[in-house]
Amino acid sequence: MTKKEGKAKKNTIITDRLVKTAYDMATEDLSSSDVAYISAPLCHVFLPYSNPGDDVDFWYRSHGNFHLSVQATQVFNPRTGKPERFGLPYGPKPRFMLALLNTVIFNQKSPELKLGDSLTAFVGHHLGLNTGGRTINEVKNQLARLSTSLISGTYELEPGHTYQDSLNLIRGFDVWWTKDTNQRHLWGNYIRFSDDYFNDIMEHGVPVDKRALSALSGNALALDIYAFLAHRLHHIPSSKPLLISWKAIKDQFGPSYARMDKFKAVFRHTLQMVKAVYHDAKIEETENRGFVLKNSPAPVPPKTSIVVPKIPGLEGEERPPLVLSHDSQGFDKLYLKHDPHSMSDRKANQIVREATGQWDGISNARYKNVKKKPPKDK
Repeated sequence: MTKKEGKAKKNTIITDRLVKTAYDMATEDLSSSDVAYISAPLCHVFLPYSNPGDDVDFWYRSHGNFHLSVQATQVFNPRTGKPERFGLPYGPKPRFMLALLNTVIFNQKSPELKLGDSLTAFVGHHLGLNTGGRTINEVKNQLARLSTSLISGTYELEPGHTYQDSLNLIRGFDVWWTKDTNQRHLWGNYIRFSDDYFNDIMEHGVPVDKRALSALSGNALALDIYAFLAHRLHHIPSSKPLLISWKAIKDQFGPSYARMDKFKAVFRHTLQMVKAVYHDAKIEETENRGFVLKNSPAPVPPKTSIVVPKIPGLEGEERPPLVLSHDSQGFDKLYLKHDPHSMSDRKANQIVREATGQWDGISNARYKNVKKKPPKDK
């Protein structure tokens, strides 16, 4: 098989996977097992796309006033009595791995992660990757690079004034060292994420569709575009679409491209891949200017837990929270107080009657978007 034929076959496989995933996402409801989480800062500034070099200790990227830096550290090897460096994380594997590891710690509500006795089982079960030798070695390599890198963010508050924030991911990890110079180490079965990172994922983790991540898992740029849109689009005001220039897009996603026309071609093609698995993303190209981003539904619909106080006739009984999705009929026009866990008794009564089908749409007419009684003739 020629190199050209091999590339064509690979593209066909990728296209088939995207089409199948897009079909599955359109015909099957999102389940809790389909949700993964990404760190919010890493939805805007990203890890290297390719290997900066195994001897490179420091790498950074900027997006607006935010700068992400990654520094490789050395780890002491007791077999050699010398420190060793694994290098910086790069490519699609650490992005995909990190999202799935985030999901594990989020679901178990603990920063400690036990990979199990078999890395092969972990790669197959948690990461959903094939368990061939090449994939296993690549996962071990990128996991080692992630674990031994110091990641920090710098915010420019004003000219000459910055704020430094550590984004260090992993606090502790397990390594078995070997004598084989061709296999410098065997990865252990224990990782402990830092408390700051764990708390950030628990409180501000960006929920995304794991099926989309899997379909894009071989393309680092596609994963970054998906993460950016997943975090950004649903925050854009419906009345104020956002225009992002080609220069800003290139600065964020393609600073390594020397030519703008080459970057534009790659970005357009990759964006189509992303939109195949994020069909609701409203992003449109404006000729010679860039792209317009419009308010769009998030990949994972947000949910709100509302604790209803004092329900008439149910005082003293235990009442679980009502979990309402963004598209729940009958509840999308509620206007609560600033505290999401507090509302007036009158509003609570309205909710109960709506839930039980007793709401006539006329009472409590002083609330917005509720049908009012016709005015009396003067």
